[in-house]
Amino acid sequence: MGIVGAILGDIAGQPYEFQFDEYSLNLRRQKNYELYDKHNSYTDDTVMSIAVMEAAKNGGSPEEFAKQMRYWGRKHSGAGYDSHFGMWLFSDDMEAYGSYGNGSAMRVSYIGEAYSGKELIKMAQTSAAVSHNHPEGIKGAVVTARCAEMARNGASKEDILSYAAEMYPAGIYRYSAAKPTSEYLEWMKFDVSCQGSVPVAIRCFYETDSFTDCMYLINSMACDTDTLGAIAGGICEEYYGNCLGSKEADLGMVRRYLPDDLYEAVERK
Repeated sequence: MGIVGAILGDIAGQPYEFQFDEYSLNLRRQKNYELYDKHNSYTDDTVMSIAVMEAAKNGGSPEEFAKQMRYWGRKHSGAGYDSHFGMWLFSDDMEAYGSYGNGSAMRVSYIGEAYSGKELIKMAQTSAAVSHNHPEGIKGAVVTARCAEMARNGASKEDILSYAAEMYPAGIYRYSAAKPTSEYLEWMKFDVSCQGSVPVAIRCFYETDSFTDCMYLINSMACDTDTLGAIAGGICEEYYGNCLGSKEADLGMVRRYLPDDLYEAVERK
């Protein structure tokens, strides 16, 4: 259930989204902390992931994606939306605004778990384009969904990385899936673009052996931790089969942090 992994990744990264001074990063690189405690919470990444799931289940038209995002987003208005998306969310008729932000990628996990091939690509493109219609915004959603699909269908980590590196090649993209995360540690800056988030999240998945180690690695970098957690978390769930030892443990942790309406949407899927 990729959406469960995305939600768990969002929650795991939430406390550290803006804590990227060197002192905080060095503490987290020691991994001497619990991924889930009283300081964690869900964010807009979770809310929009559920909105995309509900829209896809209802046919996946552009109108349905916009409807569900606005419904769930307004219902959970304090989840931490950026200013441009917030304007779109609370408008009844605002069109897509050319964004290449990572919001299109963090919300696409359900499409990666439920669709395949051309249908997956079309659904991912549509889910992105209602707000994030810049080519990089659409690409980020498609690449994230495709990697989750590949993981679900038994692809190796090398194959998943090869696809991501082809889509974000070194020499063209500053953040390329072809580059090891160790190369980012000295110069990486907080970046909320798809092209600054998707390849890094996939690289974190590739370099680690479990969901928890992937989250620790993401939290050790000066990045948009909750969103990279959501992107990588959905892929991890599909690849490993669960995140925290069993599907029951995963759902139990989701239950711990989500309000009833969000949890019930996940449970009934």
